[in-house]
Amino acid sequence: MATPHIKLVRLEHSHELQELLKRYHNAFILLTVIAQRARRTQRDNILNLDPGEALIGDHANYGLSEQNYRTAKKQLTKFKLATFRATTKGTVATLSSSNIYDINAEQGNDQDNTKVTDGQRTGNGRVTTKKNVRMKNEECITPPISPPGGGFFRNWGPNKEKTFKNWTAQEFREEIDKANHDDLLSPEEVEEFFNCWMEPNAAGTPRRALEKTWDTRRRMHTAVRIIFSRQREKENFRTQKAFNFSKADAARILQEDIA
Repeated sequence: MATPHIKLVRLEHSHELQELLKRYHNAFILLTVIAQRARRTQRDNILNLDPGEALIGDHANYGLSEQNYRTAKKQLTKFKLATFRATTKGTVATLSSSNIYDINAEQGNDQDNTKVTDGQRTGNGRVTTKKNVRMKNEECITPPISPPGGGFFRNWGPNKEKTFKNWTAQEFREEIDKANHDDLLSPEEVEEFFNCWMEPNAAGTPRRALEKTWDTRRRMHTAVRIIFSRQREKENFRTQKAFNFSKADAARILQEDIA
């Protein structure tokens, strides 16, 4: 049995591929994920997806932030390489062109179950399919890609770059030490800062990992402002308490003099 595969056109034959590699790295990553996950047949179609369709809502699993994921979808739509729709199962992407990837999709309009040919495609490259046709060959299920490190693949798959969201406790402490190189915070304040941002929620996720952005030095400056504000409140409280005592004491002394 032949190994399931997808086809990537040669660079010089695809203007869209040249543009994605040059300017739209995240869009190329998303398109690759769609091509890998897209169904080839209707066989064992538990999710009721058509050939060429794939679920792609788990953008964190292939190294894209929510913002990069949304931007990549807009770029693929602009190039007419894919379309997207929201469903109760999640976001479904549909390959709308084979100008970059050909997923070797199969369809039911040939009795001998041969591969789709160029003559069977519509003008925009979409594969024509018939639903609910029993296919002889098994669906092409490819394992996750293990891309090479470096370049625009650095945030994708097993080699994805470390971010503040997946720091270990030790890595977070080292980051704090680097940011506190001029002793902006005292040792006691550093410990309080660490414990505050390592506090887990009900799911066990540290408070720090729930933030959308992170800059340790800026967070430490914020902590300094909070600490200064607390100290000022304490001083105001002490001053007010002393002032109130002085008035009461003066009234008591005045009453004693009158008596």
